[in-house]
Amino acid sequence: MEQTTAALERYRLLLSDLKENPEFLEQYIYLLREMGDFEEAKHQAEHYLLLSK
Repeated sequence: MEQTTAALERYRLLLSDLKENPEFLEQYIYLLREMGDFEEAKHQAEHYLLLSK
């Protein structure tokens, strides 16, 4: 669990630089769901889908 929490912190730090990177977002969404942050996962998934258009 500690590693997952540390990974989430790192993803959040990188988000501003990589928010337009679909591969990054996909992994971030999976991590958010694993951590139980379903609202943020939904928000990021919506952004991810907009990038896919």
